[in-house]
Amino acid sequence: MARLLYIYTFSFSPDEGCEGLVNGKPVAAVSSRAGAYGTDSGMENYDLQRTYLETVLSFIGFNDFQSIVIDHTLGPVEVKGENPADAGEMAQKIAADF
Repeated sequence: MARLLYIYTFSFSPDEGCEGLVNGKPVAAVSSRAGAYGTDSGMENYDLQRTYLETVLSFIGFNDFQSIVIDHTLGPVEVKGENPADAGEMAQKIAADF
């Protein structure tokens, strides 16, 4: 499996180093989490989910990265974050650009 990922996602040469092979393609990542890590939450530095995905995907060549995140899904309804229906609308807008 690791060999397949190497063959299709990035190349390596001693002169050039690693180079992503998935260039010019958009990518969308949809995720949800119990906590609130969004902008102005005070917890932005602990958002390891989004930063990890962006790092891995940019390594293999994705540069047009769209992210749909639904935060704070574990609390009572009145304190929950983004509405899943809003995320659905956002996903449709992103999909229209693919």
